[in-house]
Amino acid sequence: MGNLDVPSRYVTADGFQLGQWLYSQRRQYREGRMTEERVRRLEALGIHWTSAFFRTRWEEMFAVAAAYFREHGDLWMPPGYVTPEGKKLGVWVARQRSKRSGAGGSGALTREQERRLEEIGMVWDPYTAKWMEKYRLAEAFYRAHGHLKIPVGYVTEDGTKLGMWIASQRQAMRGNPNFLMTEERRRLLDAIGMDWTMRYTKPDARRRR
Repeated sequence: MGNLDVPSRYVTADGFQLGQWLYSQRRQYREGRMTEERVRRLEALGIHWTSAFFRTRWEEMFAVAAAYFREHGDLWMPPGYVTPEGKKLGVWVARQRSKRSGAGGSGALTREQERRLEEIGMVWDPYTAKWMEKYRLAEAFYRAHGHLKIPVGYVTEDGTKLGMWIASQRQAMRGNPNFLMTEERRRLLDAIGMDWTMRYTKPDARRRR
């Protein structure tokens, strides 16, 4: 057969309830209770940790994500993003992150799925994803206006408080512990003309990452 896709009620010729046993193995895997050795041995036998139906659905959405990556070079999109064809790609990408973090219930990602997603630009850290969503808005503003001298009260058409976010990046650069700055973030902001010298009333000091 080349796989272990058998019905849950499948019983072998000698009476062993193989379908139920495999169901139990998949549940242990999803719940993180299976040893690495057992995972390795079952994968060597060709086990799939999700049903054939969900694998087909996953492949369909992966193809949509791959097409988005080829066009945009990344998978940065808001959770509400819908493709022109009506595919809820933003929700699907967000769900893949939750599945990898262990918050996705019964649909845990396989190592192979994780690898394939990483090849098309998946970033697993949701805080990084949120930062990049706002960065893309700042980048769009820069391309349209040639600068990032945005008033602290500036809000984008979709309701994002971009001025507040830009201000928080400057606060992070000045060492405010309530905000996170990395070398990579600084490099990206420098690339779109960030003016680090501007000063005005600091934004709400609640922790933002």
